[in-house]
Amino acid sequence: MPRTHPHQPQDGLAAERGWPASMGMAGVAAVLGVAMLVATAADCAHAAPSAQAAQAGQRSFSIAAGPLTHVIAQYANQAGVALSFDAAQLGRLQSPGLQGSYGVEDGFARLLQGTALQAVRESSGVYTLRPLPAAVSGTGGQTLGTVTVRATAPASATTEASDSYAASLVTGYKGLQSVRDIPQPVTVLTRQWLDEQALPDLHAVLQHTPGVTVEYIDSERIAYYSRGYQIDSLQVDGLNVNQVASASTFIQPDTAMLDRVEVLRGATGLLRGAGSPSAMVNMVRKRPTAQWQGSAALTLGSWDRQRMEADLSGPLNAAGTLRGRLVALADDKASFQTARKEKRLGLYGVLPDAQWVGRMARAGVPTVQLRFKSEDRDAIAREVRAAVAAVEGTGALLFINDHWREAIDAGAYGVHVGQEDLDALAGADLQAIHASGLRLGVSTHGYAEMVRAHAVQPSYIALGAVFPTTLKKMATAPQGLARLNAYVRLMQRYPLVAIGGISADQFPAVRATGVGSVAVVRALVNAEDPEAAAQQLLASMHAAD
Repeated sequence: MPRTHPHQPQDGLAAERGWPASMGMAGVAAVLGVAMLVATAADCAHAAPSAQAAQAGQRSFSIAAGPLTHVIAQYANQAGVALSFDAAQLGRLQSPGLQGSYGVEDGFARLLQGTALQAVRESSGVYTLRPLPAAVSGTGGQTLGTVTVRATAPASATTEASDSYAASLVTGYKGLQSVRDIPQPVTVLTRQWLDEQALPDLHAVLQHTPGVTVEYIDSERIAYYSRGYQIDSLQVDGLNVNQVASASTFIQPDTAMLDRVEVLRGATGLLRGAGSPSAMVNMVRKRPTAQWQGSAALTLGSWDRQRMEADLSGPLNAAGTLRGRLVALADDKASFQTARKEKRLGLYGVLPDAQWVGRMARAGVPTVQLRFKSEDRDAIAREVRAAVAAVEGTGALLFINDHWREAIDAGAYGVHVGQEDLDALAGADLQAIHASGLRLGVSTHGYAEMVRAHAVQPSYIALGAVFPTTLKKMATAPQGLARLNAYVRLMQRYPLVAIGGISADQFPAVRATGVGSVAVVRALVNAEDPEAAAQQLLASMHAAD
């Protein structure tokens, strides 16, 4: 039989059968926590044959149920083997006890079943408790019965097919939230409301939203206000789409694509950072559905409006894990504003002073620009006033290059700015230009600058330089006719002006791209007879129509 060292603590140790019952071996192991056994080499030598003999045969055990620390200590004591273990390994585990005949290792396996532990015999003959390997514990442990978990799925904020004008949940405020939990006024315009009110786009929706004011700056530019401040940011599915600060809003998504529009009035700094304390507008698009569904609609209205919608949605595989949705729309109508169809400024003369402006306006050039360079603000103001006076009675449209304040004061038709000047315009400056009725033209030299110009919705966009020019140093290479043709197709909703190095001989090729207007400088001011040159260029313009 193994023997313990007489001077070592016996926590969690069951060794000799001769231990007094009053020692409470299992209880000592549970309280002191760490089991240690020190045996002399001679003891271990004697222990090995005894342990082998014990394992070879079986013994009968009758151990009552109780804490596993107590039960396993009693088992080791009755089996006549040394066991070292940490009581923390077993914690508060309970054991049904052990009844019947078992070999030593079979008995340990029975007691430790389902604990992810195993009894391992060391070379010294002492048994220790170790974790089962991952692969064994995953398959050899006790298998639990089937566990069924039931819960109510989170409600959806989708309003489609709800047949309701109201919604109790929104997604624009930090995920799915109850309207009742949001400490600000919230309005949700549901799909039912959008359908029955026939609201085709965003400005029609916001006109029906309490607490929101829609201001039409002109036929294209619209501004939205709430609580006295302009709404300068919109959201699509919770993602911000920033607008030019203090300028007009130009995003007009069609409601055929939307499930609902959520409007939260008041400061929304938690959602999008710094911004005005006006409102948040979240446009939530339709989602694919689990079942096949489809719809179609035809709308006829005033000014020859024809609107057709088609909506098809459903699963794309048998399991329904992949779904898709297609929304198609065609919407067209005329307008009472005939100017809305005007796409051409005709021959566009860029001229150095008021005298040249008046001379070319009287020669029949339909659009003229004053490009007067000076550091003297008073001289600029005088030249602008003189140019405005020079075109009176001619029908020519006068644009002033750069000097928009002087153009407003003098009553010019419009102002033309380059990209640097456009970047220098603050939101309040753009508001002042729009409010005065001054038309805005913008120079561009490629795709990125055209996108920048589109953000301010100009009255026309100048595309250039088409050919090399010596009038100013250009940061970009000439665009050429191929790119001009592509630009015209891309920006066809705007009146377009081709500019840069264009001579009379190049007029037919330039006009063949579809551009409605051509700007010239040297072809007029360097001509021997500017009036005759103007008539020749006008004839070239009309011949291409």
